[in-house]
Amino acid sequence: MAITAICSFAIPDFSLGFTLRILRFLYIVLGYIAGFLGIAIGIFVQLAILANSKSFGVSYLAPYLPVTNLNTDASYFVPPMWNREKRADFLNTKKPKSQEKISMRWKFWKGNR
Repeated sequence: MAITAICSFAIPDFSLGFTLRILRFLYIVLGYIAGFLGIAIGIFVQLAILANSKSFGVSYLAPYLPVTNLNTDASYFVPPMWNREKRADFLNTKKPKSQEKISMRWKFWKGNR
């Protein structure tokens, strides 16, 4: 508890610090009442709330939940930036292809130097 109290001074925004303080005390009460099961239920409820929240029409847990299309580049193991040919599916863009087939044209250029 002392470590979390010291770490709370590192949060610059007052409203975020206040929210985290309330959540910290809520988890302490859940742990006191139901032990590890109470903390697990608290984390489950918090993740369910985050999964239903959206910002600018995109879910907070967008690259991971909800899974819309597994063939896109939005996954745990992403290719390098220069090798990504399509935009993420959860963004719902008009043009899913973000660049040309060969994005590093300078690397494959066949000319005299």
